[in-house]
This record gives sequence, C-alpha cells and structure tokens, in this order.
Amino acid sequence: LDPGRAEALVHRGLAHLRLGQRAEAVRDLERAVALAPESAAARSNLGAARRELGDRQGALIDLEVAVRLDPTNTLARVNRGLLRLEQGDAAGAIDDLTCALEREPDLAAAWLHRSLARRAAGDLEGALADARRAVTLGPGEARAWTARALARGDLGDLAGALADCDRAVDLAPDDAAVRHDRGLVRGDLGDLAGALEDLTRAVALDPASALAHVTRGQARLALGDLAGAADDHDRALELDPRLVPAHLGRGRARLALGDLRGALADLGRAVDLAPRDAEVLAERGAARRASGDVQGAVADLDRALELAPAMAEAWHERGHAREALGDLRGALADHDRALALAPDHAEILACRADARARLGDVPGALADLERSLALVPDAPAAASRRAQAAALRAALARR
Repeated sequence: LDPGRAEALVHRGLAHLRLGQRAEAVRDLERAVALAPESAAARSNLGAARRELGDRQGALIDLEVAVRLDPTNTLARVNRGLLRLEQGDAAGAIDDLTCALEREPDLAAAWLHRSLARRAAGDLEGALADARRAVTLGPGEARAWTARALARGDLGDLAGALADCDRAVDLAPDDAAVRHDRGLVRGDLGDLAGALEDLTRAVALDPASALAHVTRGQARLALGDLAGAADDHDRALELDPRLVPAHLGRGRARLALGDLRGALADLGRAVDLAPRDAEVLAERGAARRASGDVQGAVADLDRALELAPAMAEAWHERGHAREALGDLRGALADHDRALALAPDHAEILACRADARARLGDVPGALADLERSLALVPDAPAAASRRAQAAALRAALARR
C-alpha cells in the first residue's frame, strides 16, 4: 500500500472535480481507495464524485463505508447528508449535517446544506436561520445566498429572495446552480420569462444537470409550452432515471395534461425512490383523487402530513378527498388548517366556502368566496364563484 500516493490521487481527483471532469475524478479516487481502503477521506471524496457523476447508489455505498470507518469524519457526514437530501430523506440529511456541525460549528457548507434539508422538511424558520449563518460565515459563497433566498421566498419575502439571488449571480454568474435558483425565485414572482431565461442559461452551463431540465420543464409548462416541458422532463430522466424531482415534475406535467395513468406511474416511481418525501406523497395523493382512488389519496395525504404537518397544500388536498368521501366536517377541518398556514390562498378559500355552504353555514361560505374573489378577481373560476356568491346572498336575503 502507498498511502502517500493515495493522498496525491485524492488531491488530483478533487482538482478534476473542480474542473467538472467527473469521470476523471472518479477514476483517480477509485485508485486512491484501492491503495488506502481504510481511508475515510478517500471513500468520502469518491462518494461525492460518484454523486456528481449521477451514480447515487454507488455514492451511497461509498459514503456509508466512510461513515463506518470514521463516524466523526465531518466531510463524510456532509457528503452523505447532501446525498440523503437529494434522495428525499430530509430527516437523515439533518441528522448527518447536525453531527458535522457539532464537530465543526463554523463550517459554512454544513449550515448551507442543513438549511436546504430543513426547508425540505418544512421547517422554514429553521432553514432561514441556518442560511443566515451560512451567509455570515461565507459571504463570498454564492450558494449560501441562494439558500437564504429560497428560505426567504418560502416565508413570503420574495423581494428579499430576489435580492439575495441577484447577489449570488453577481458572485458567480456562470454557476449553473445559482442561475437555477434565481430562475425558481423569478418563477415564484410570476416572471416566467425571466425564469425561463435563467433556467435556459443553467442548462447551457451544465447540460448534464437533470434538475435544471426539470425546473425548466416546469417553467415551460406554466408558459403553455407543453412540448418543451415534455422534452425537458424526458431529458432529465435520460440523464438520471432515479432522480425524484424528475419523476415528480413529469408526473405533475402529465396530471396537468390529463394523462392520469402516466402521472400515477411517474409519481408511483417517485414514491418508491423517496418514500419519506412528503411533497411526492402529496402529489400522488392528488393524482389518486383525480383518478377516483379517494381512499388511496387519503392514505398518501395522511402520510405526507405526518412527515410535513406545515404543508398547506396537503391539508387542502386531503380536504378535497374527505369531501369526496362525504366527510364534510373533516374536509372543513382540513381547509381550516390549510388556511391557518396560508391565509391568502384564494383556491383554498373557495374550497372552504363550498364545504361551509354544504354544511349550512351560508354567511361563512359567502365571506370565504368574497375574500377569494378579492384576492384573485380574474381567476379562471371567477365567473362561477361570482354566480355562487350571488346565490348565497339571495339565500341570506330569504332568511
């Protein structure tokens, strides 16, 4: 064995990785592991390189070995935490990253990734706190700024989120992930053309990024470019057949297009790959309800809410399912919970109005409908909601 040469191979492998030469990095790091099989650092770096190459299964094996060889190895914990996050295991990611921070509390990368994991777990305040710490420790790290941007956006501060993204782009204009995240924020602001511009730039900078294709596909779908959306999702799955967001994104696209069978196939695959991902479970619940499998929908949504009780859309969707089962009081309770989390959500207000009307609460139903129409007066269903509101006013006048 030649541990000195193994260390040199690790350094060269990491240099390849920084240059985007992923296959070359894996080759050097495999040789390093062969020379020093008990090196947790070599194993951890090989796992990181395999992950970037798209070999998540191989990456997880290497990172599990690295943690077993040295449970206190901060690098191994951070790399495994990042991989777990990508596989939908937010709780496992938080555990690994917390272990890393206990040993190295000033490690900006661990704060950054734990912010993303907390965001995935629905802990938005915790995500923002971690991202702020990452920015403080690494003000020149563009991705710390985008982590804070995503957390701010989730909490409703979209202007602050865009300002953080602009700062990140100033720091790293050719970082595909930074362009990707600004595209997300622009989309949330309703600037779909700006979102598409950033996401197209992200794809150009890293055409092997399956996630960039997924997010651009979602922007294209929102813009009505159904063919472009389908191409992006298909390309993402060619690049990484196990990428959960790709199956989730294509499932959503197929659901929007009325392809229930295709949507259920994609979302079922996403659940198989990430059985603890609340967003995936909630989306399959919506697809199951649309297909008539209301009991299956409730089962998925129950599980989603166990994992992420702050997910307003999951409460809303379960309210729909309960109403379809005739459980109007259960539906009303779910809509109440959803509105406590998202009080200005026009669609949820309209749904609660329906449940209240069916339960005989005409004044409450009318109040919800009027609030919904005030929030989004030009919604596609606005005309029918105005007619429903007029009928409710007439019913009150007859009392």
